[in-house]
Amino acid sequence: LTSGRMEEISPRFKKPHFAWKLVGLGLWVYYVASEVVLVGEYGPIVGAYQGLWICSVSILLAGAGMILGYPSFVAAGLVSVSTGHFLWTLDTLYMAYGWDFSSKNTIFGIADYSTSSGEIVPATVATTSHHLWYMPLCVAYMRACNTPLTKSHLYCSIAWICMVSAGTALIVPLECVNFTLKSGVEICMSLNVNMVR
Repeated sequence: LTSGRMEEISPRFKKPHFAWKLVGLGLWVYYVASEVVLVGEYGPIVGAYQGLWICSVSILLAGAGMILGYPSFVAAGLVSVSTGHFLWTLDTLYMAYGWDFSSKNTIFGIADYSTSSGEIVPATVATTSHHLWYMPLCVAYMRACNTPLTKSHLYCSIAWICMVSAGTALIVPLECVNFTLKSGVEICMSLNVNMVR
């Protein structure tokens, strides 16, 4: 992941426009804003754990890649979420076809735009929308850098997934976490973040 800058490695590399650094910064702002919404929805403990999903932390990785000029970071973030985001997109298209955006109306059971109480509100739609725009954004950056995806990007993404999953396994508790729904009902929520449990 930390091999030298691409312009030193690949003669095809094209230095991206400065605006991409701002886009990278915007990704970090988006992640922080999403965390604020998650903490407001789930409380500080569960909200913080929700921000550990690979699709969320890959936003930080891609943002860092854009800011620092490391397309391999962006590629690793892109490849690591590609299957999940693709299935999320298909679920969303299916939901849109039936104009029913409840999590029960999906093909693969992946897309979910609802709050913990089952409501669909603009804040949760905004914080989950990255499942739709993140991959096209990363592809656009890679094209701007004239950097095709290679096997090394696959290996970088595998390393990234392993690091995030290991970190998640160390941080997220094995037992369920007490959580009170907005309706006042208290539940014990099992946190299978990144499928490490």
